[in-house]
Amino acid sequence: MLQVVISSRIRSCKILNQDLETSLFVVLALMAALLLGAGTVLQKEEALARPKSEVLRTGLLVALIKRPRWLLGNLADAAGTTLQAVALHLGLLVIVQPLMVSGLLFALPLSAALTHRRIRRRDWWGAGIVTVGLAVFALAADPSPGRESVGWRHWAVALVVILAIVMLLAVIGIRLTGAGRAAAWGMGAGISWGVTAALMKSLTVVLLHKGIVGVLLQWEFYGFLISGVVGILLLNSAFQTGSWVVATATQWVFDPMTAGVIGVFLFEERLHSSAIGLAVSLIGFVVMCIGIVILSSSNLVASDENAVNSARS
Repeated sequence: MLQVVISSRIRSCKILNQDLETSLFVVLALMAALLLGAGTVLQKEEALARPKSEVLRTGLLVALIKRPRWLLGNLADAAGTTLQAVALHLGLLVIVQPLMVSGLLFALPLSAALTHRRIRRRDWWGAGIVTVGLAVFALAADPSPGRESVGWRHWAVALVVILAIVMLLAVIGIRLTGAGRAAAWGMGAGISWGVTAALMKSLTVVLLHKGIVGVLLQWEFYGFLISGVVGILLLNSAFQTGSWVVATATQWVFDPMTAGVIGVFLFEERLHSSAIGLAVSLIGFVVMCIGIVILSSSNLVASDENAVNSARS
């Protein structure tokens, strides 16, 4: 009898610890999203002021580094990325990255406050739909962990495919203008940062076991830096179109999509053990994307794009 009671208490403690760990990485992911959302707004304000001739050139980043507000935005990004790394270590890639979409909800009112513009009722509806979709996705999830790291051979195949897609989107963006260009480069940035998040997850394991020196000896660290810089260049170039919400929205959709695919196929993570649960989570993700599309038609987008066009004409 005593053994049964003790076993029951142990199981209860394990469940409690799992619940606390889940709550912790969700909170950390949301805090990271807030900081990344703030960083996005601060960076786009500076990128909008740069000439079109700097699009997709390293000179754009060199010029932006000299701007205090852009640097402050990157400090917010760095703090957000640190929290994101901890959340990725505690949780699953397929859960943490979709939670990062909530950064758009923080970015929109902050941008409105900085530019002294009103947010329309339609924008709040879009934000509400994103929130509902995100909540359905997260609450319906019944994740199971996969492997902690992935061999370089598996990564090599995935990275060749991903590189080809990002290069194609960069070329397509050059041939488009306005919101179309912002969407193409936002997709490329999102895919790049989805890869960054996956590499970051692997590096957190190396950091715990081998320390900083071990991290510096891993190819994933340099892949992390390269994919991060590519994402920054694409997104800031997209901001120059004026359609910053379109750029940000597509980036925040394709980031978790890319991370989710990598999580499932490389890290062997699973969202659900049942087809019904998976269907509900997919519905939540689709609802979230619909809300993002609504937000992409925000009056803040039109105002920024008009302002850029007027300044450059």
